[in-house]
Amino acid sequence: SGGETGKQRCFWDAFYVLRGEEQYRTDCPRIRKLLHALRCVETSNCPLPAPAGDNGTSIGPLQISHAYHNDAWGLGKDEAGSHDHWMTHCQGVEYSERTCLRYWMRWCPWALQFGDVEALARTHNGGPKYHRACKTARYWRKVKVSMEVAAYDFRHNPRLREWKHERKAEQDFTTFVPWECRSLLSYNLSNWWD
Repeated sequence: SGGETGKQRCFWDAFYVLRGEEQYRTDCPRIRKLLHALRCVETSNCPLPAPAGDNGTSIGPLQISHAYHNDAWGLGKDEAGSHDHWMTHCQGVEYSERTCLRYWMRWCPWALQFGDVEALARTHNGGPKYHRACKTARYWRKVKVSMEVAAYDFRHNPRLREWKHERKAEQDFTTFVPWECRSLLSYNLSNWWD
């Protein structure tokens, strides 16, 4: 306890980031997968520019707020040009990912070092005190499902590949009938009008 500054020491304070943000971004498959899953959950992996969320306070593919951006890059709250920098740069995938990594390096370096993707995702959603907010547990469940890409990706799941081709064949060789009505067409309805 104590110390010169009067702050209590914490076990987690002993962790330092051993890699740069670019190494985490490109060389760590778990972090790559997590960043992609965050993008899928935040903006459904839509084409850029991603729509603004949280009533316009979060932007880009990872829905980064101005405060989150400033916190990650060590900028002051009202530092000159920080708002314009956030508005222009956070629309890009690479810059958003680097911002996210810098935020994690600041607030949960232990999770980066141990590869704790749950803690990283929940910190992204709820901040450094994510464990106090129930919403981050729901958010983590969405991210976890999104990380299990093989279950939902046509390239990795043969059953979905077959289903995709069946749907394409239906669209090619039939007149347009809404999907909900197609099951009705398979019944013999001719005797209903007699």
